[in-house]
Amino acid sequence: MNRKIFLLAPPLFLSQSRKITPRFIPYLLLSAATHLKKSGYEVKILDAFFENTSLSDIKQAVVTFNPDLIVLFPADVTRFPPVEVDIELIDMLKADFPDKPLVVGGLGNESVIDKLTKKSTGIDYLILGDPERSIVELVDRIVNNKPVNIPGVFAKSEGKGHIEYGEPAMMDDLDQLIFPDMDLIDLSRYYSFPHRYKEARAYPVMTARGCPWHRCIFCKEISIAGVPSYRTRSPGHVVSEIEAAIKKYGPLEVQFYDTNLNTDLQWLKAFQPEIEKRNLSFSWSCLSRVDRLTEEAVRIMRSTGCWNITFGIESSSQKLLDIMDKGVTVSQIEKAVKLCKDHGIQTTGSFLIGISGEKAEDVVKSAKFAIKIGLDYAQFFIAKWHNQHEQFISKGKLLNDWDYSQFDFSGPVFVPDAYRDLVHLKKLQRKAYFIFYLDPRVVLRHLRRIDSFKKIKRLFSAVSVMIRMRLEKAEVI
Repeated sequence: MNRKIFLLAPPLFLSQSRKITPRFIPYLLLSAATHLKKSGYEVKILDAFFENTSLSDIKQAVVTFNPDLIVLFPADVTRFPPVEVDIELIDMLKADFPDKPLVVGGLGNESVIDKLTKKSTGIDYLILGDPERSIVELVDRIVNNKPVNIPGVFAKSEGKGHIEYGEPAMMDDLDQLIFPDMDLIDLSRYYSFPHRYKEARAYPVMTARGCPWHRCIFCKEISIAGVPSYRTRSPGHVVSEIEAAIKKYGPLEVQFYDTNLNTDLQWLKAFQPEIEKRNLSFSWSCLSRVDRLTEEAVRIMRSTGCWNITFGIESSSQKLLDIMDKGVTVSQIEKAVKLCKDHGIQTTGSFLIGISGEKAEDVVKSAKFAIKIGLDYAQFFIAKWHNQHEQFISKGKLLNDWDYSQFDFSGPVFVPDAYRDLVHLKKLQRKAYFIFYLDPRVVLRHLRRIDSFKKIKRLFSAVSVMIRMRLEKAEVI
């Protein structure tokens, strides 16, 4: 009889008072489940975040599946439910299923790890770092009653109420990763904003882990436990995954989930012939830093199907960019966007609201800057602070409660001195969106591109998002 592993992505809320649809699949959880399945285990994934599953329904799902072991990933790609939710969920699972080992992985914020391990006594094993290889080895040892002595895996010591953890374990060769089995989830049910896709079917791929910069004060590495080590898969391994997906699912569009796609010229030069020799044709989009693009890199990206690059621009103010330790200049932003425009690649700019030293006029200037440099899409996020940055905490107020929004990331908000409160920040956020998307130049740019029913449908979807955003009230729970 196969051993059964229950893998759980925790819900965002303790109650089902409101549903927020995630924009990204639980990628790390899915990858870990795939490796377990490949090793002969029967796996079941419950994405309670997506399903808005109550604690009682989670309990019933465990009872029905009756697994030998339970695995939780409290955080994943762009996901981070409140640690209080994780603690209550873990304690409930351990109280109701005391004989089932409980494993927690996917964490990357050290303060969250510390709070979780010290306040919850229900965790039996903690995995820090890349989880795929560790989870298989850990489960093998647990089910075979062997001692657990695995790098990056930490067990509860006998007589202690919580786990003492150390350094994460990283995979140097990411080509050892098995392609995620998308049949373990219903990929079509996950939501994407209209500016993130061209076709109806979007296939997620990660080519790297970590970040080549890893210094921006607002950012935290969720999947790699805070380790700045930047590692990439080989171009051949990436293209093999895409080829397999196309053979299985038919024509699709690739969305690279990397915080920064590998735009190293040598990597791209090897990526291009891998696509050509397999006679593949697909559209793709990605995220990248503005300081990592060259004209030759952009040319190769366009020739291989890239249609949109999202840049983390954050602000049009050099002063604010320096405060964030973004490591880029305004002129580099302008140059990168122009490079893309010259080669026919659409651009999305991601901006942050709620940075220390920021004023309301800075947000308005950023929205106008986005129009001026010719961005095709712009997104304005209210910064969420999962670590308290002491270097600026005296220049505003960090809210204890989390802000939840269908159109933003969730987490605690820092309100700079120049703002009255969270409602003020949200008003500026909406104003920035409407300044950009109602500008005649932006409207005309998108109208000119309509040449198919799919693009009409996509445009209507974008308009509906704007309307819902306009109607959504500021909310702190």
